[in-house]
Amino acid sequence: MLRFLVFTTPVLYGHSTQDFPETNARVVGGTEARRDSWPSQISLQYLSGGQWYHTCGGTLIKQNWVMTAAHCVDTQMTFRVVVGEHNLNQNDGTEQSMSVPKIVHPSWNSNNVAVGYDIVLLRLAQKVTLNSYVQLGVLPQEGTILANNSPCYITGWGRTKTGA
Repeated sequence: MLRFLVFTTPVLYGHSTQDFPETNARVVGGTEARRDSWPSQISLQYLSGGQWYHTCGGTLIKQNWVMTAAHCVDTQMTFRVVVGEHNLNQNDGTEQSMSVPKIVHPSWNSNNVAVGYDIVLLRLAQKVTLNSYVQLGVLPQEGTILANNSPCYITGWGRTKTGA
């Protein structure tokens, strides 16, 4: 099921010289999300052995564009985006699946993650249908500079506690 994690986290802009956490670090905590409470959340899935597997989350930013992390698509696998998803283990009839090519930030370097630029835009093969299960993410207006320590929400299919 979709579990979301809520933290008061500073919003990061640009490049920082601070040490970055281990690349295998995971976020754990939060609470399970109410169904359809995060309609901009997507499931990025890859094809292996004829089956689709969830690998990362992302945000629907336009009807045919998704933003996610570049390290999630740093392979030559076939990917798709599923919107309207809540429980990864069951089809509720609210899901829409789209194939995607990828557009990785030109400065992304998977051999040097600490440099940053871990962002990718995925252009969907077709526009999704917006409804109560599928909505665009709420982003600041272009040019807006948020104050340091502005809160943000982190959502995804994760663990609500260690070992769960």
